[in-house]
Amino acid sequence: MARTTLLGGLALLGEDAKLSDGAVDIVIEAKKVIDVRPSGAMAPEGTVIDLRGRLVTAGLINCHHHSHEGFYKGRKDNLPLELWNNYVRPLKPIAYTPRDIYLRTMIGAIEAVHSGTTTLSDDCNVAPRIQPEHVEAVFQAYEDLGIRALVGFTLFDKPFFRGVPFVDEEFPKELLAELDATKMYSQADLLAFVRAPPKRVTRRQIASHTCWRHRRRNVAPRIFCAPCATSPTSSICPS
Repeated sequence: MARTTLLGGLALLGEDAKLSDGAVDIVIEAKKVIDVRPSGAMAPEGTVIDLRGRLVTAGLINCHHHSHEGFYKGRKDNLPLELWNNYVRPLKPIAYTPRDIYLRTMIGAIEAVHSGTTTLSDDCNVAPRIQPEHVEAVFQAYEDLGIRALVGFTLFDKPFFRGVPFVDEEFPKELLAELDATKMYSQADLLAFVRAPPKRVTRRQIASHTCWRHRRRNVAPRIFCAPCATSPTSSICPS
């Protein structure tokens, strides 16, 4: 089988991610690391990728990501959470297209890859509408980029503004009536939605909220994970 040698980089090794004592050469075969040795101890094998001056590490994992906030960056910064929520959670739902959902998901996924992240857990809000094509758009973005993702969709059975304190006391009655007219969904509607996973899902998990596990290939980050470094120019890791 073809081998690749990652030449002369430092590495974070073992379960404790301990920094190597010096530069190492990492040999990869069939998507697996088969040898980590002091740099120069043996002749490089197969394709050689020069990683001198770089750090090789396992891909990072983002355990709490919100792809639905991809369009919020640079808006209403430096506010307490309670005030910020009032700006970014509109009283009336915005009519996003599947393309909008795809792009906002891709924004966060690209940023993850550039930070060295190869897996993320996306707590994605699709409420108050339950549109399967929006769910498909989320998975399509992750599939196109090639990142691993654990996706849990947040669903509401009440309008978001009903979670804000004192709305009955402070909102005009006419406005309350208008906002309460927003279409919501019954428990039966929500259960039917979560029991029909997207076409691209390879495994479904149902826990305290619905999670659809979607596993794809790694992407080569700026800080290379060892398998990703075998293909740094294509941006798609063979693993």
